[in-house]
Amino acid sequence: MLGGVFHLVNELNLILRSKYSKNTLLFYKVIVDTWSSDIVFPSTDDFLQAFGLEPIESDRDSAYCRYVKPSSDGNTEIDFSFNAAARSFQAVLRCGGNEIAAICSEKVKFIEIRHDKTMSGLHVVFDIDGVLSEALIALEPTLHCKWWLLSD
Repeated sequence: MLGGVFHLVNELNLILRSKYSKNTLLFYKVIVDTWSSDIVFPSTDDFLQAFGLEPIESDRDSAYCRYVKPSSDGNTEIDFSFNAAARSFQAVLRCGGNEIAAICSEKVKFIEIRHDKTMSGLHVVFDIDGVLSEALIALEPTLHCKWWLLSD
């Protein structure tokens, strides 16, 4: 089902990239017919360009990708994945092989690559029944994660 959408979006992404490549990362927008929902997330090329990461697992039919980013000393790693069909995002931070933090939620609204003065990583926004929740996954210069929920 999503294979055709991925092919079309990939072609559009390549066309837009060649025309509008001013430090702006373009995102896949996958429309999941079964749930009538949209989720916007970076392409595998975006992860490769931004962080040198390739997925260690992927499934094009459900738009699932999993990445693992080790720290420079190899003692810490962050293992993160998302699934567009399930609109879910998961991240586990490990130190010395032990899990020290985990983030897992459905109802992802979008995932974007973020670069600022203090870090480079992912910004994930969830819309849980009208309440926004956000996660920040830092991949550079040090690995860390934050998750917060703000309501009216």
